[in-house]
Amino acid sequence: EVTANVGKTVRELSAELPEEVYVGLIVRDDESRVPHADDVLQAGDHVTFIGRKEAVRAAIDYCRE
Repeated sequence: EVTANVGKTVRELSAELPEEVYVGLIVRDDESRVPHADDVLQAGDHVTFIGRKEAVRAAIDYCRE
């Protein structure tokens, strides 16, 4: 869940993550969707990251802060 990043766009979040990681999927209200740069993250969203294992772990840790 992306509680610390609610209200940010995918573009804004991506700019704060390691270069080797991408936002690959957003699950909202039991519906999966490929995100667009201007999509705004909402409370309860679940984000799937794609990339190198270390970069993905760093992205997950960042989103939990």
